[in-house]
Amino acid sequence: MRNLFLLLFIFLLSSAAAAAQENTAPTQAKIWHRALVWIYEDNNKTLGKNEQKPVPQVSNESLANFEKDLAAASKANKDGYNFYKLVYQPVQEKLAKSKPVSDEALMNAIVAETSKKPGRNVKHLRFALETATKSEAVSETPEEYRETTAMQPEPEPENVTAPTVPSNTEKPVKDENKLPMYLSILALLLAAFALWRASQKNTSRAAVVRSENDMLVAGKSASESPNVKALKRQIQTMRNEYHQLKSENENWRADMQQAIQNLQAAAFINPLAKENYADFHDQSTSQNLGGTGHQHTMENYSETPAEAQPYEVETDHLFAEEPQPQSHKKYTRVPEDGLLKDREMHTDSRETWSFIEVTIPDAQSNTATFRINPYVNHALAINNSLDRLENAFEFARSANKATQLINDADGELMRTAQGWQITKRARIHLA
Repeated sequence: MRNLFLLLFIFLLSSAAAAAQENTAPTQAKIWHRALVWIYEDNNKTLGKNEQKPVPQVSNESLANFEKDLAAASKANKDGYNFYKLVYQPVQEKLAKSKPVSDEALMNAIVAETSKKPGRNVKHLRFALETATKSEAVSETPEEYRETTAMQPEPEPENVTAPTVPSNTEKPVKDENKLPMYLSILALLLAAFALWRASQKNTSRAAVVRSENDMLVAGKSASESPNVKALKRQIQTMRNEYHQLKSENENWRADMQQAIQNLQAAAFINPLAKENYADFHDQSTSQNLGGTGHQHTMENYSETPAEAQPYEVETDHLFAEEPQPQSHKKYTRVPEDGLLKDREMHTDSRETWSFIEVTIPDAQSNTATFRINPYVNHALAINNSLDRLENAFEFARSANKATQLINDADGELMRTAQGWQITKRARIHLA
């Protein structure tokens, strides 16, 4: 529908332009012919009868024929006052960029061009050109005007009156000249109506699409959002519980190991128990070395009185799945008060925020060392926890962008009743 209105608009505009050209061309031919006659009459009135030059014979029915005849007359030296070169060609060059040209614009251009000659009364020329646009009946100059322009005035006959233009001949000309304007206005109205209809359709269509999208989004959010949020909450809860259980398991293992060591220390206080424990230890060593001395050691152990035998604690089954090394490495977060708590230590070297790696020589040791954990993302600590890192590490801040923390010297820890106290900060640098 919109394309149809656009085609109709273009057709009306082209029709209006064609009609304007068809209606203007004959009238402008008469205007040019009247200007030619007037210029020759105006120039001849100051010359003698033998010196006056005749008006070139040109057509006044068609602008193309007028131009053709005038050009031929100029070429044949029959254009005595050079009207073709001095008036017609300059005016046409000025109006060439604004075709089609209205009658009013053409008359203004002719008057402006002919007014360059000093002493020429262009008001009379203007009047002559305006009468040429009325009709063919008034194409000649009125009798009153001839009296003012004649070189030798003649007495006007008393019984002769100047021809008048019938009143009914002016209206058709005006209506004919306004027809293109009416067609243009109609075309503009139709185009405006077409644009309005198209905008209304686009607005309604966009409203329908928007409402459908809103309904779809509302339906999806109502059906999917609660389930997704609940599932995310469950996953986060399970993750937190896993980390908590893992931490509790590590703490439980550490407590069990400490309790076993304390129990073993209390069981071998007397010398006899120590000797029997040493024999038992030699027996285990002989088995590991190939079995030599096994029978003798067992006999000695069996002869020991029951009351003197050492108090044995079976602990192998507690650590069968994960044998503990002699030196323990644990990981924990950077403390705020310089105290590392045992319950916060664990063995997961990849835990995101555990930037401290603690090395404990053995379970009975009261001193330990620590350094930066090399297995975590150091950029996370550099971007978010530099201030907190200063609680455990000594380092110089750099204006350059860094992504790694390099260990220069280990820090020192001392066991206390509350945990491990930092006695010396570790040294690192940013890279």
